[in-house]
Amino acid sequence: MKTKNQLLPLAALAGLSLAASASAATISGTGFSVDAIVEAGAATAADGAPYAGFARWVLAEAGAPNSAPAGVPLIAGGLITTQFGTQFQLEPYTAANTLVNGDTFTLTTPGSFSDLQFFITGIGGGNANNFQATVNFSDASTTLLSFSVADWQSSQAYNAFAEKSDFVRRGSTQNLALWTRELDFSLSAGDQAKTVTSIDFALADRLGLSAVSGTAVAVPEPSSFILLGLSGLTLLRRRRA
Repeated sequence: MKTKNQLLPLAALAGLSLAASASAATISGTGFSVDAIVEAGAATAADGAPYAGFARWVLAEAGAPNSAPAGVPLIAGGLITTQFGTQFQLEPYTAANTLVNGDTFTLTTPGSFSDLQFFITGIGGGNANNFQATVNFSDASTTLLSFSVADWQSSQAYNAFAEKSDFVRRGSTQNLALWTRELDFSLSAGDQAKTVTSIDFALADRLGLSAVSGTAVAVPEPSSFILLGLSGLTLLRRRRA
């Protein structure tokens, strides 16, 4: 469940600017190593880079060659909205667009977040804690987020869409489709006060990660507190005089 913003005391609100309000957003970063999406203009299904974890099935943009329309195709531009209302920005379909086991997602702009969401796909297999994300903070501390992703063809409450996603077959004649999943983690109050710089992924059972989103934590404007403090000092001096 996503965390809800708590009401702040009036005195604290006086030290916040309007620009400091929290907002949900996609998080950009680097570290994608595998092309696991076949685009509509691809010559063949093999345009998705080979990777052992996705040897037979990869995601497909609408109209990709050898695709099997199974429900929800990936749209042009890659900005998708899950059934939970979360937006994810996928990487370009013609380049590396998926993180796999051992990859590190490095934030383009480090920041503080109240929660993190991950858009994943693959064959879960049901093993315990087969999804692990180690969140790295600027103070060198870390937090481990883990989840047991169920077998890929099962219907689960955390499926990104009510239907399966379109896919392409590579070296397989089986009529299957891929579930995409959204994993949502709330961060502790202590972690919300820290700055996230990168995330290390341990993705077993042929899982891949395509995008990251999160809710930015409202950060007070330092100048507002300075002005508030100066006003208080001036008032105190007048009273003493």
